[in-house]
Amino acid sequence: MQRRRKPKAAPANVFAGGQKPKKPKKTTPQQTPQKSPVRKPLPIPKKTPEIPTQPIVEDPKTTNIDSIPESEVIEVVESQILGEPRRKSPGLKKEVEAEPPAQEEDISTIDLEVREALNRAKKRSEEAKLIPKAKMVTTRPPPKKKKGSNRGKTKTYQPAARERRLNRARHMEYKYEMKGLLSEIGVPEEHRSSLIGSVWAKGERKTAAHAKDFVDSKVTEGILNEDQASSLLKLIDDYTVRR
Repeated sequence: MQRRRKPKAAPANVFAGGQKPKKPKKTTPQQTPQKSPVRKPLPIPKKTPEIPTQPIVEDPKTTNIDSIPESEVIEVVESQILGEPRRKSPGLKKEVEAEPPAQEEDISTIDLEVREALNRAKKRSEEAKLIPKAKMVTTRPPPKKKKGSNRGKTKTYQPAARERRLNRARHMEYKYEMKGLLSEIGVPEEHRSSLIGSVWAKGERKTAAHAKDFVDSKVTEGILNEDQASSLLKLIDDYTVRR
């Protein structure tokens, strides 16, 4: 007879923390309970809100119940049904409603005052148009003269009067011609340079007459004779211009 081998054991669970695996218990099939018939819920009867009755307090100042308006009674009932506190209505409604005639009177008086003010303004504007406006003459003070410095006002240079003088543009020409003339007429060489310079200076700066007077003075001194002086005077006349 061969022996039957034992069934292989399940592998050890590493994550079980040292506990041996438990064998699964055999589950017995449970019997399903029989369903009971479902009953429909009965309708819940609606409760009508009960209106709390308030004790009636007799007040000598209150008016008859018939005088209370229906709107206030309806508001009281609604507040009791909804459970909200009733807001007090302003107690001056009736008095305010009775005031409009007084306001209308005030408005009419204001309108009259406004109209009167407009009429007055129109009259004033018409009167202002009729009155001619006086021209406003503004007198401006005369502008002050600035006191400038006196520098540069006094002219230091005053041009000389137009007279007969030696021509300044022909100065070099005069020198060469005067030298040649003095050598021709035989004037001593020692007096030539003084005659050339003095005649030109007196005739160019002053007048030609001063140059001629200088030549005459040399005749009286005996440096020049009359023939020499006459030739020099002719040369002076050739170079004389009005300036």
